[in-house]
Amino acid sequence: WVSDAYGVTGRVQAVAPAWGPEGFNPFNPGGIASHHIAAGILGILAGVFHLTIRPPQRLYRALRMGNIETVLSSSISAVFFAAF
Repeated sequence: WVSDAYGVTGRVQAVAPAWGPEGFNPFNPGGIASHHIAAGILGILAGVFHLTIRPPQRLYRALRMGNIETVLSSSISAVFFAAF
């Protein structure tokens, strides 16, 4: 759904992602599409990273990550930051 600058009228329209400088124009719907694609790919990569890499024991002790809830909350905040 693509609307006008004021959000009054709109229509369904195919949108090609804009990966270059033109994607930073807030009125270019391709910039929004490219951001969502990039954030999705980065989120998947961050999720795979967090599933496969385990921090060393001294990092657990230094950050006081003794229980699984603390570890999961820290990884969720990292992925949330990367997505937005």
